[in-house]
Amino acid sequence: MSAWGWNGKVVLVTGAASGVGRAAARTLHERGADLVLCDIREDLLAEAVLGMCPGDGRRPAAVKVDISQEDDVHRLFERAESEFGRIDAMIHCAAVCEPGKIEDITTERWERIIGINLKGTFLLCRHAFALMRKTGRGGAIVNIASIAGETGSVRPCADYAAAKGGVIAMSKSLAREGAKDGIRVNVVSPGPVDTPMLNIRTEQERRNFAGRSLLGRMGTPQDICEGALFLASDAASWITGEVLRVNGGSLI
Repeated sequence: MSAWGWNGKVVLVTGAASGVGRAAARTLHERGADLVLCDIREDLLAEAVLGMCPGDGRRPAAVKVDISQEDDVHRLFERAESEFGRIDAMIHCAAVCEPGKIEDITTERWERIIGINLKGTFLLCRHAFALMRKTGRGGAIVNIASIAGETGSVRPCADYAAAKGGVIAMSKSLAREGAKDGIRVNVVSPGPVDTPMLNIRTEQERRNFAGRSLLGRMGTPQDICEGALFLASDAASWITGEVLRVNGGSLI
């Protein structure tokens, strides 16, 4: 039951070049899924794909995508449909966070952070719903949010927290909308995860983040990946509209 029935499933993973997205892509590939991967960093995405080409010839489809741009997202789903005819699940990990005080958040920055984290989620979910409804097979969507979207951010980054709060609310709404078509929508809400996006500058900062967890450590990409894969799997077939906190007890 550890693989949760991924063999032969088609899964789209965003942000697949690093962090949680890369962990999810690697794990799904190992468990037999067919993959459509995207990231805006084409070189890192290609590097990730090279590590997932075993002798059986299964090679993920990889697409350079800026998820805040509608044409890019449309092209991504066109590739998924032409390559596999469907998607069974989407694990949406792509995000950006840049700490900064409210006085330093320009309108341009606000629009970029909201554009990637919230608008991008909207565009991906809209296209995923359309393809899942078209094929009539239902499916599962898991959006990666953050405890910042539930309680506000510890670091000053109000734009990121606002976007992730919006992702949670939108996902709950989409769970209601998708239920009749067999589309489940859930959220993983991580605590501090040791990825480049967190941008830890000092060892003291790392200890501070670890100290927020009851389990005394920061999360790993694999920690978050396993929570997302559970929610997207058949093992969670009666779970929708939920927020799974994978945070080591930093928020309970």
